[in-house]
Amino acid sequence: MFTIIWEYQIEPAMQTAFEEYYHADGIWAHCFRQHTGFIATQLLQDQDNPYHYLTIDYWQHETSFQQFYQQHRDDYDAIDKLCGSFTISEHHVGTFTVPALAGIAMRADRRSE
Repeated sequence: MFTIIWEYQIEPAMQTAFEEYYHADGIWAHCFRQHTGFIATQLLQDQDNPYHYLTIDYWQHETSFQQFYQQHRDDYDAIDKLCGSFTISEHHVGTFTVPALAGIAMRADRRSE
C-alpha cells in the first residue's frame, strides 16, 4: 500500500468548506475514485488546534496514484486551485509505503464503527 500525507493550517472561516472537500467521502475522494487503485482518504483534525489537519490518501501502489494523476490532472489541478483559498499553509509531509507485515490493529468489535 502507498500513502500520501499532507498537512494543512486552514483559514478559520473556511473550516466547513475544507472539511466538505477533504473528508472521506468529499470532493477529493470522489475525484480519486476515478481510478481503481484508490483505496481511501482519511482526514485527521488536531485535538489542540482545530484549524490544523492532516490528510492521508491510500493507494494500492505508487503507480496507481501516478496513473490517476496523468489521466485526471485537469480535475486534480482545478480542485487544488479552488482549495487553495481554504488554507493558510499546505505542506507535503511525504509519501510512504506500508510494510508487508504492518497494518492497522483494530479490535474486532470496533471494525464496523
